[in-house]
Parts: sequence; C-alpha cells; structure tokens
Amino acid sequence: MAIRGALGAPRLTLIREQLMESVVICLAGGTIGMLLSLVATRWMAKTWRDLPSASSIHIDGTVLVFACALVFLTAIMAGLLPALSSTGRSVLAALQASARTVGGSLSRTALRKGLLTVEIAVTVVLLIAAGLLLKSLLQLRSTALHCATDNVLTMVYSLPKRKYDTADKIIAFHERLVDRVSAMPGVLAVGLGESVPGKGEVEEDVFTIPEHPPAKPGNEMLDALVRRADPGYFNALQIPLVSGRFFTRSDTPDATQPERGSKVIINREFARQQFPGENPLGKHLQVLLWSDTKYEIIGVVGDTLHQVNAPVRPTMYFPQLSGGDQDGTLVVRTAGDPLMFAIPIQKQIAALDPELPIANVLTMEQIIGDSLGDLRLMATLVLAFAVLSLVLASVGLYGVLSYLMTLRTTELGIRIALGAQREQVLRLMLLDGLQPALFGLGLGLVVSAAAIRVIQFMLYGMKPLDPLVFALVALTLLAVSILACITPAWRASRLDPVQALRAE
Repeated sequence: MAIRGALGAPRLTLIREQLMESVVICLAGGTIGMLLSLVATRWMAKTWRDLPSASSIHIDGTVLVFACALVFLTAIMAGLLPALSSTGRSVLAALQASARTVGGSLSRTALRKGLLTVEIAVTVVLLIAAGLLLKSLLQLRSTALHCATDNVLTMVYSLPKRKYDTADKIIAFHERLVDRVSAMPGVLAVGLGESVPGKGEVEEDVFTIPEHPPAKPGNEMLDALVRRADPGYFNALQIPLVSGRFFTRSDTPDATQPERGSKVIINREFARQQFPGENPLGKHLQVLLWSDTKYEIIGVVGDTLHQVNAPVRPTMYFPQLSGGDQDGTLVVRTAGDPLMFAIPIQKQIAALDPELPIANVLTMEQIIGDSLGDLRLMATLVLAFAVLSLVLASVGLYGVLSYLMTLRTTELGIRIALGAQREQVLRLMLLDGLQPALFGLGLGLVVSAAAIRVIQFMLYGMKPLDPLVFALVALTLLAVSILACITPAWRASRLDPVQALRAE
C-alpha cells in the first residue's frame, strides 16, 4: 500500500480495493450462513412447541433483503477501518528500515486487542448463560415429582357423548377397562385420573370451608388445583397416604344415594395452608362454581408437582368414577419396560370399544422430558452461540498473536541473538497473547454477574451467581486461550536470529 501510494495511487482507489476484498469475503460467509439458516429455521420451528404460528415461519424476501443488508453493513464496518488506517499518511513509515519496531507492533495491534477483549467478554457471558441453563435443566430432570416415574405408562382417551350418554355407561366402561388391564401379566398397578403430575395442566376452582368463618369482604378467595382420581390412581403413581383413606368404588354415586360421591381428598400442602393445627378429616369443601354440594374430606395424600419447574400447589382430588367425565388418563405401573405394554393395553381398550381413539401414549419420563422442551431448546441455542463465539475468539487470539509475531520478527531475532532463552521468548509471547483473554475474562465475569438476572426466572434450584459454573467457564476459556496462543508463541521461540535479521 505504501509503494502504491508513493507511486501516485489515489487513496480512494486503495480504500475501494480493500473494501471489495471485505465484501467478497462477507458475501461468501453470508451465502453459507443463509444455506445453514434454512435448516436451522426448520429445526427451530419444529422443536419450539410454544412458538406461535410455527408453521408459517420461513425465509422470505424480507428476510433475504435484511440478511443481505446485514452482510453488506458488516463488510463495510469490517473493511473500512483497516482500509483507512493502511492508506493514511502514516503508512509511508512502512518504507522506512525501522518500521517493524516494538512500539510500532504495539500501536498496530492495540485496536485488534481491544476488539478481541470485547469478543472474549461476550463469549464469557454466553458461556455462563449456557452453563446456568444446562445446570438448571439437569436439576429439573432430576427433580422428584414425589410420585413414581420409572416404569409408568400413561395414555389418554375420550368417550364420545353420543354413545356414552349416561353416568352408568361411563362408569361401567372405566371399571371394565381398569379390571381388564389389572389382570394383564406384568402389570403392578392401574389407575385412572384426569391428568398426571408433571404434565403442566392446570385446572383450578374457588372453594369455601363451611366449618371455617366466612371470608370477609375484600379478602382473597381460596383456590386450589382440581384433579380427578379413581381408587387405584394413588397406588399406581405411589402417592403416599398421609392420613385417612383413598377412594373406593363404594364412593361412586348412584341415583338413590348421591351423597356417596361427595368425597374429596386433599394434599399435604392444602392441609398445611387451610387446616393448620387441626385435623382436616371430616371437614367439608364447597366448590363455588359447581353446586351447593358439600364434599367431605376423607384423606390427605402426599404433595406432587403439577409441573417440574413450579412449586407445590394445594390440590383437591375428586372421584373419577362419578359418571361425569368422558375423558380419562390411564396410568399403568409395570414390572418392566412400560412401552412394551403399550400395544397390549390398546388391544384391551379396542376389545371394549374398537372405535375409541387413543392419544398421548407416553411414559412418565417422556412427559417430564416434553415439559422441559422449551428450556432445553433455549439452553441448546445459547450453548450453540457460546461455542461459536468461543471458536471465533480462539481464532482471533491465534490471528492476533501470529500477526504480532510477524511484526516483531526483528525484535525477537535481536533478543535471541543477544542471549535471550527460547523459554523466555515463549513466555513473553504467551503473556502478550493472553492479555486480551485475561482482560476479556475479567470484563465478562463482571458483566455476567449483572446480565444473568435476565434469565434468572428460567433457573431452578440454583443461584444465578453459581460459583461452579463461573469457575468452569473461566477454566475453559483459559484452556482454549492457551491452546490458541501456544502455536504462534512456539514458532516465535523457534526463530532463527540470522534469518530474522537477514529478512530485515
């Protein structure tokens, strides 16, 4: 550039040539990125279940125009600054014999080191966010729902109203199905309910306790989750009985004794909140939106989580065999692999009603995994960006140190010729190359401590400032930085001083 400028090349021509080189490189990278984005977009639309209108997400003309504009802007930003610095008046110093000096090398790499420090800081923030999300995901995967999750199969069915138009028909089908599945070899327990723990389904109702004083005007109304369960539901899921008893088939109401179905079971959290210091058995609940029926509390069971990342909620269990529920979730605990029982159980259902559709044949472990789908996707995306940023940072470290070694070839040759040990040169170059990494690491840790509050609501069972995650990220970044710097530093320590001075 200095020779061209000295021979009369206009500065604008030199800048335009370097900008074109930057544009060509960015266009090549942008084209590859667009091809990769086609696959990534389809994967994300298919994986992100809560993404609204996922089927309509695709790459269209607007996206292509935006991507092209972004590539062009990147090319200009990445090419303009070095083009200006390499075509200014100071570039004539390159024609001087003393151009490659220590001071020159430091001044030319200051901007590169600054940008690299920022890039490493961003990498640290992404790595810490990914580490916290992954650890939270592992915490959730291992979270006990306080019920059986191993060897438990669930499936959902719905009885058509036109065919099962009376309570007796509905109850008879439910009972026959439970009896047939219970008699299958390898089946340990069978239950029928409205839903299962961990599925995330929420149905709640407002209630009153007739034995307690009425709520004062302006006070918040009492509410709790509502679940339905048959006599075998709690045994199938191994939900412990704290006090009282479970439902029995004698709790099924009939036309002459409707009060037989007016029973309810509550969980321990419900009893703790509404009956502190007193025995809830024999007390009554009245659900305001249903009827004036008073439901007698006959039992207290252990707490379960309706969603793996949510706290325990007070829950009311009503009899599933009350004749009013066409929908049912069959819960089967088996002695072996539960999926091996999926087809035989569906054949038992088909024997009772060949036209009855079956849906959501899942194990409890699959239900837990599905409930964590969005968090898993978020952790995967952040981890992918963090790994990509780490690769770019390591390449940047390698490039800066290699460039610095080239500029300091004469200086390093003189040092070695004057007696500097090669180990000293290796240590010098390593420390020089690791400076951006150390500064970026410190800056990234400070920024992460503040920025991590953004994803705090997604973390479970851990603190945002988790020392283990921060320590692992720091060690990982330092290890990658040393690996990126070791090759150019080793080459610098192996310089032949005669060849280095002769090239000068």
